Amino acid sequence: MNDLANLSIEFIIWILRLILVGLVYLFIWRIMRTMTRGVQHGRIIGDLGAYLIVNDPGKSQLQRGQAIMLDIHSTIGRNKANLVVLEDPLVSERHALIQLIDERWIIRDLGSTNKTYINNLQVVSAVKLSHNDVITIGRVILRVFIQKDDDKKQAEL
Repeated sequence: MNDLANLSIEFIIWILRLILVGLVYLFIWRIMRTMTRGVQHGRIIGDLGAYLIVNDPGKSQLQRGQAIMLDIHSTIGRNKANLVVLEDPLVSERHALIQLIDERWIIRDLGSTNKTYINNLQVVSAVKLSHNDVITIGRVILRVFIQKDDDKKQAEL
């Protein structure tokens, strides 16, 4: 009887060790996944002085007032591979693209079903973004914040 109790305790300890090893591997996998998402566009995401501010989150998981830092190449859509993920049923998997080209921020619609709008005008080709422009994608409304060069220099000091 005593041998059976020792055997079951050893078995429980073995199972707990197995669970611990699994949790360690899960933790490492999550760290690696987070790191690769940050470098998926060829560079680590840094502060380029451009943000999207959530005016109306629609049916997405975003919060009103939340700031989303933009990267040189920022895709927007429902798919988790996008830099800006909008979990709204009216948003396409890959809906729009915001890029920094020649020190200007440009937005393009990526052939989305429900289109992309800037200040209530449909985006049909590449459009230059300006500070305080309003982007509407599905039910989500975002305001563009672009830091001026003077502000960037002041922040660096």
